[in-house]
Formats: sequence, C-alpha cells, structure tokens
Amino acid sequence: MEKLTIRGNRNLFLTLFLLFIGAHLLLVSTIRIFPFLDTPNHLALATIYRYYGEPTNQFASYYAIDTVLKPNVFHLFFCGSKLFPSIEFANKVFYCFYVLLFPITVFLVIRRLKGNPWFGLLSFLYIYNYNVTFGFAGFTIAIPFIFLLFYFYLDYLECAHGLNTAMVTALLLLLIFFMHALSALFALLVFFACCFYKNRHSLGIFIKKSVVTFPVLLMIIYWWNVDSRKFGEANLFSSLIAYYRDEYFGTFLMRGELLFYDNYTLYGGISGYIIGTFFSLAVIAVTLYCWSCNKGLSDKQKSNIIYAGIFVACAFLCFLFIPFKLPGYSFLFERFSALFFISLIIAGSLLSPEKIRPGIKVTLCLVCLIHFILWADYYRDFEQENRSFAEDFFPSSENGKKMGGLIYDCEFRKRHIYENFTDYYIAWKQGIATTRVIDDRSFPIMRKAEKDMLPRYLGWISKHHNEYIGNYAAMDYILVRGNLPDRVKQYFENFRLIKSSGKWFLYERKTQ
Repeated sequence: MEKLTIRGNRNLFLTLFLLFIGAHLLLVSTIRIFPFLDTPNHLALATIYRYYGEPTNQFASYYAIDTVLKPNVFHLFFCGSKLFPSIEFANKVFYCFYVLLFPITVFLVIRRLKGNPWFGLLSFLYIYNYNVTFGFAGFTIAIPFIFLLFYFYLDYLECAHGLNTAMVTALLLLLIFFMHALSALFALLVFFACCFYKNRHSLGIFIKKSVVTFPVLLMIIYWWNVDSRKFGEANLFSSLIAYYRDEYFGTFLMRGELLFYDNYTLYGGISGYIIGTFFSLAVIAVTLYCWSCNKGLSDKQKSNIIYAGIFVACAFLCFLFIPFKLPGYSFLFERFSALFFISLIIAGSLLSPEKIRPGIKVTLCLVCLIHFILWADYYRDFEQENRSFAEDFFPSSENGKKMGGLIYDCEFRKRHIYENFTDYYIAWKQGIATTRVIDDRSFPIMRKAEKDMLPRYLGWISKHHNEYIGNYAAMDYILVRGNLPDRVKQYFENFRLIKSSGKWFLYERKTQ
C-alpha cells in the first residue's frame, strides 16, 4: 500500500512538473516580440554574423566581427546558424531550449542530492529571472548549464565514473565560458569551494581534481589579457581596488533589493516590488516550514546539504560583493539573484521531510500557477501594445540606407524595454543602424565605420542624459518613440514623417 502511495505521489508530481514545462513552452513559443531589453541587440548581432559580406547588405562596410576565443558568442553562433530558416525562429528555439532546460536541470540536481522533488516546482518562479528580462542571452542560457555542471561536479568529486565525468566537467566549463565569462567564473568558484571541502585534508588530491579547470582558466586569462590590451583599460586589480574604494558603498543599498529582483519586471514600481517580494518570500516560507518539520539528517544527507549550502553561499557572496560594473561591463552583481534563490530551493529540498503535507503541495502549485498567469498576462499585454510594430513598419534598406534611433518614451509597465528597438532595422531588413553593440566592449561585433558615417547611438534620451543636436542629420531615416520635444524639432526641418503607429514615428530625410 505504501509503495502504491509513493508511486502515486511520484506520478502526480511528474504530471504537474511536465504540465508547467509545457505551459511555459507554449507561452514562449507564441511570443512574437520578446519584451527583453537586450534581445534586439542580440538579434542584430546574429543577423550581421549570418549575412556578413553578402550582396543583400552593406554590413562589411560598417561593422567588423571578432569572435576568436571570446565569451558571449553562444547565442550569436546558435541564432546565426543557417540550420534555422530565420534569426527570429532560431531565437525562439533558443528560449524554448532554455525554458525546457531550466527546471529539468534543477530537478536533476535535487534528485542527485536525494532532495524532495516537489521543491522542483518552485524553480518555475525564477524561469523569467533578471537575466532573461534584461535580455542577457549568454548568462540566461548559462544558468541551466551551471546546474547541469553542478550535477556532474558531484559525481566527479565523489570519484564516480572517473574519466568520463572529468571530461564532461572540463567541456561544460568551456561551453559555459563561450556563453558568458562571468558565469564561467562563478562555476569555477563553486567547483573550487566544493573541491576544497571534499579534499580539505589533502592538498595533493585538491590540486589533482582541479586539473579539469585548467583549460577554461587559460581561456579566461588569454581573453582578459587580449581584451584589456585592445581596449587600453587599466588592469583588473586596479579597477577592482578603485571600485571598492570609490563606488561599492554607493551600490550597497541596491543589493538589499535581492527579494524582488527577479519578478518585479511584471509591473514595475511599487506593485512590482510587492509581487517580486511575494514570490521570494513564498520560497523562503516553504523552505523554513519544511525545515521545521525535519526530523534529522543522515550523514549522507548532511554531506549533500553542505554541497548545496556551498552553492547558496557562493551565489549570495557574488550578489553581495561582485561590482556593479567593470570597465566595459555593467549590471554584474544583479545576475546572481536567480542563482541564489534556485540554490536555496535545492537546499530546501534536502531539509524537507520525505513526505510533505498535501496542503504544501497545493500551495506550491497555486503559487506557480499564479506566477504563470501573471507572466502570460505580461506577454499578452506587451504583444497587444506592439501589434503594429512589425517588419513592414520599417522601410527598405536598399543602397545601404541608414537609420538612427531616438527613444523618448521607453517604458512598458514602468520598465525600460524599448531602448534598443532600432536594432530591428538590422534584424528585419539587414539595414544599417546606429546601435550600441558596436561601441560596447562586451559584444563581438565592433565599429568599422567612422562616427561621421555612423554616429553613436543615443538610445533612451532621458536615461543617458543625451541631448539631440542634429546628430543624425546625415541619416536616411530616424526612428522615434514618443513625442519630439519642442527643443529638438528644429533639427527635423530636413526630415518628413512617413509613417506612425501608436508611439512610434518614422522620419525620412528629404531628397533635394
């Protein structure tokens, strides 16, 4: 009878788990335009990479590509592959792949550590975390691979499957580096911390086990040295010292926002803070409640909880101490909030009793259902607002016509989303556009044309405190979102409005 009950509970969990995966896959697969800040940037990068040098465009005259041994290129290679019929189709497959992997890898780790699988449902609360909504494609896809790597870490450190797990560990570390360098550094931190704990009584074994990290360490060192020389930046240690001396305490209060970072995008403002905090507190409350019901841990369980605790500590310390920015890179410490909460969920699964009460199961399902409904509404609302913003809104890119972008109204639900939408001229029309990616150190596509031919992208005017003074006078088109202030209308005397839709306006330079 007891075996039948256990089997029934397992089947019920798997059914619910697969239903939630299916629901999120359906949601993501039906999104036309992703409301993620940097997604237009990544679509533009993949378009330039895929069609570079072809007669249908003039990319080679304005942009240069450098992908040799550089991180943050996984999305570029994936979506730029000609295996897919289009860049946007590939991007949709990319995010579906992420949505599929994210909860499954968390579930695999919970199973490996002998935790309560019902906690795996809580992972869905962080599926659209800070990295996803900001469009950090590389770090986004790295998250499930970090948990997959952690799964193999455990076998490797426990000497299971010897050479096989060593090879998988080394290859996954390299793969994560090409997704995002910061995610690879975090994976290394977790590895060294777990390896030191496991081999704390033998320095020799610790060094021997650490050999699998040497390839990715060499890759990181090579990349950072080449990158630093190329951009003429001060060395890393000088930058860190300057940051902690001059800027760290100025960002310290931001780190107190950990509770709502990953879901406050849903509404922005006070409402966003409340709903983001609600989901995080739900995770903490369920974990504490199940912990209080725990009747003790076996020696093996204690060892597993230490591994999970190391992951939690590493994620929390990174969130607490990683800089907000380094030369050429920004929004760094915020990326670790999801890793912290997911690792906390894994740790909670180990502290909970084998049988959790039906009321807790119902609570888990309801919270996950509420989360899904809110995000489905978010995507639907964004789709409705932008139903007329499509490929046919943009003009032809023939003869290398160029477009500049001025974003005066950037917000959707009090979150700046539209800052990089000019990049859709590149992604949809293979056009030449002002884009931040060519002047940003973190991207593998760089500026080739001089700034008099292709000016710097001004982006969201109020955020960057830019003032338009005719910077795009030589451009063929100017894409504007929001109403033009009276002070800049004088610079549009040589342009005429050719198309408008909602808050979007497209201007064309008058021909003589």
